[in-house]
Amino acid sequence: MVKIVLVRRLVIVGAVLTGVLATGACAAPTPISGLTCQLAGGAATVIPGIGNAPGSQTFHLSRSGGLGFCVDGGGSGITSGNIVSLPVTFPSLGCLSTAGTSGAGSGQIRWSNWSISDISVQAVLTSPLTLTLTLFIDNGPFEGTSGTTTMKATVLSGDCQTPITAEFLAGGPIHFTASQMVT
Repeated sequence: MVKIVLVRRLVIVGAVLTGVLATGACAAPTPISGLTCQLAGGAATVIPGIGNAPGSQTFHLSRSGGLGFCVDGGGSGITSGNIVSLPVTFPSLGCLSTAGTSGAGSGQIRWSNWSISDISVQAVLTSPLTLTLTLFIDNGPFEGTSGTTTMKATVLSGDCQTPITAEFLAGGPIHFTASQMVT
């Protein structure tokens, strides 16, 4: 009886393996599309400075932050990018601003092959020191793609009583895929 059960199991396993081999269970991997990079943190100056009263605030991030360890599913060979300039303006931002407060801007990324992409940015505050950042690549390499990441801020200079004029922003990774900019 034990022999018959073992033989049946072997026959079933053999049939399954034959079916797997015949149908190609090890299908070719799906190609990766888009570009994925780690967003390197950087210091941002804040002008004129965030205080208790809401007002127009512009964050300037340039060269101190960038995109590293990039993997391009399209095979461009690009491995990193530097933010040449990226001012993001919040029309009404203060220390007591609530989630949903948004800002926008535009800038450029210089890629590891020295090509440049123009970018548009949308930022939405999700908590006092956290925001969702969406980058849209308007032209240049990866034109027509966008990526979203969460950024966390650490205050470097000031507080709500003496305006906050510098923050360190860190986040990532960010994955750029084909998209349409929402206005």
